[in-house]
Amino acid sequence: MAHKHIHPQALAFAAETTPCEAPADWTAETAIEFISMDLSGVKETLVADVTAERRTMAVGDRAMVPGIRNCTASFVLKLHGIGEETADTLQVPNTYLAKLLKHCMGQVVRGYSTTLTGGTTAIPLVTAATGIIPGVMLGFEDTTSPTAQNTGIVHFRRVLTVNALAITLSEVLPFTPAAGDVVHGCITAAFSHSYLVDAVTAGGLLQWYCKREEGNSDDDLLWTLEGSVASFSLDGLGRGALPTIKLDVMAANFRHGAQDGLNNVALATPEGSAQLSMGTNVRCLLSPTSSNAITEVDCNEVALDVGMQRKQTPTTTERLHRFDGLSSYHYDPSKSHMTLKVVGYTDDFYAGLAAGTTWRITLYQPGDGTGAGKGWCIHAGKARLVETPTRADIDMVHGTSLKFQLVEPADATVASNEDLEKSRFVVALA
Repeated sequence: MAHKHIHPQALAFAAETTPCEAPADWTAETAIEFISMDLSGVKETLVADVTAERRTMAVGDRAMVPGIRNCTASFVLKLHGIGEETADTLQVPNTYLAKLLKHCMGQVVRGYSTTLTGGTTAIPLVTAATGIIPGVMLGFEDTTSPTAQNTGIVHFRRVLTVNALAITLSEVLPFTPAAGDVVHGCITAAFSHSYLVDAVTAGGLLQWYCKREEGNSDDDLLWTLEGSVASFSLDGLGRGALPTIKLDVMAANFRHGAQDGLNNVALATPEGSAQLSMGTNVRCLLSPTSSNAITEVDCNEVALDVGMQRKQTPTTTERLHRFDGLSSYHYDPSKSHMTLKVVGYTDDFYAGLAAGTTWRITLYQPGDGTGAGKGWCIHAGKARLVETPTRADIDMVHGTSLKFQLVEPADATVASNEDLEKSRFVVALA
């Protein structure tokens, strides 16, 4: 066998119209940049044939019986913004991250960019409110009179109410709105019960094409994962790290190489943008939900436990072709947590725990000072402390360790999208 290097890798995905049915042309599907793939769980179950034997030493010698071909894989992807600035009045593009966040969380709202005409820091006025609904995130940029601190920086805020062209925000802006300042439309991903409770009925299955060949001729190191869903985590949030999205994929079936009829194809140019390092420009706002004031904290450590996990709906029947031993996929809501270690120690958080204070958390990368296209945000509209705040060492100074449970907020006006307004947290890209 010829030597092949381990580094060449390619990855693409496609929405399945029919479960476990491949797209007509993989070259026309979404190829993506990524960091790593783990296919060690892509294997079928082999069941021992335990037929009784006449000879003792023959016990267990019979060929294994092919079993269910459900399998698992994981992909580590890059977390970054939309990749480009969306022009005034236009809708943000349906990027590969938008598609995958919808697949994992249930829904994505693609906003429209607009401009400001004035207003206050709490209730700015926009030129047009197209696509602005309670629960979505918007990116605000001071382009008329920015300070050095705000030049080219996009500040993420959640929409609470919309009254004609007046937009009430979750937190006030760090600058006074003026005519001509820019509002960047965002990709806002939120949980949706109707999508997650039955992936088959919702049309929420993906198929993955995994390639570890160099070139487009050999067909040994090829796999497709069929009838799949993914749980996700957001990682790489530590100082100096590059933020990532990890997908833990469950598939109903798979194909491998020429043996299963796969062809090596030249995939499209992969979509993706560079990440920005944690510790550069990243902001964290941590405020009581009773106030819309900006309370910015210095975070030494931050971690998010999404909580929600996709799960199989197992069966002993196979109603859908190649959908081995499954009816669909559902989800376990579990609990979502965010843990922060902030610089400085105060007993305000201890007092807040006793008083039942709830908090609002906004962790965001506003970009590198060149405008929109690179920013992302994790926003939790309501969080409560679930452990006693503890003193922590941050090198030679005191810090505070905080563990929050993220719960459904009730601050946005209930309009047409209750799942969006009450999502435990949203992920936004701008």
